[in-house]
Amino acid sequence: MDMYDDAVEIIRTKVADIKHVPLESLTEDTDLQELNVKSGEMVAVISALEDEFNAYIDIMKLRKCPTIRDIANYVVSLI
Repeated sequence: MDMYDDAVEIIRTKVADIKHVPLESLTEDTDLQELNVKSGEMVAVISALEDEFNAYIDIMKLRKCPTIRDIANYVVSLI
């Protein structure tokens, strides 16, 4: 796996856990705003990504990324 794939899996896993939805229901095209992922819930996603990639992730910039793909691309661009 590469960094992008790792980021996608971390995001999918955390969102599935937080929102209590099946992991397989989340794809790269999943819109987190449609899932009603709140800022407080995004903190858990950000924390997992920061731990994995040892990078600071700005929650305000991340909130502008609607899909899992967009978030993963943003995270990879930081590294």
